[in-house]
Amino acid sequence: MIAYLYCTKAKPWLCINSGTFFGSNNPYELAGAREKLSVHLNGTVCFECDIEKVEKIRHDYSPLGDDLFFTKSVSIPVDFERQTCLNTEQLNSYQPRYALYLENVKKIEPIPIPSDIVKEEFCHPKKAPQNMCYVTMNGERCVLISIQPQHLANIANGLKDIEVRKSILNEIKEMEK
Repeated sequence: MIAYLYCTKAKPWLCINSGTFFGSNNPYELAGAREKLSVHLNGTVCFECDIEKVEKIRHDYSPLGDDLFFTKSVSIPVDFERQTCLNTEQLNSYQPRYALYLENVKKIEPIPIPSDIVKEEFCHPKKAPQNMCYVTMNGERCVLISIQPQHLANIANGLKDIEVRKSILNEIKEMEK
């Protein structure tokens, strides 16, 4: 299923790294209030990807009582943490139930939401989704997922390929393996 990723308006600012401002090799960087550039991706649909599969997240405890999170495909908790860019404490406080496996992430021309700009190829929702919603792109039904800038930077830079959610749309649940 094709998904479009919306960068929430929350700070920090998700910016494209020019290579000179941030001094990093990552193409997408986060900027604070003092560093904010005029060009940022917050408040826009700015990436497209494929959701290749969905799995339930399993929660267990180690013999020492530590929380362990994993899925059928990623059965080693430390690998699951690495692929989600979340630590055990973050996973434990959020208690996600589903893992969305994202592939083929690519940048698109940013589309603001809401927008007065009418683009034939994209049906705009009236407002940004709290979690996710259906949209139509080029006549095809797709999913629009709202993601905080720090997590979207990790996805865009290829560091995170599993997005975790407490709830998902029914059509995506049907992809569960």
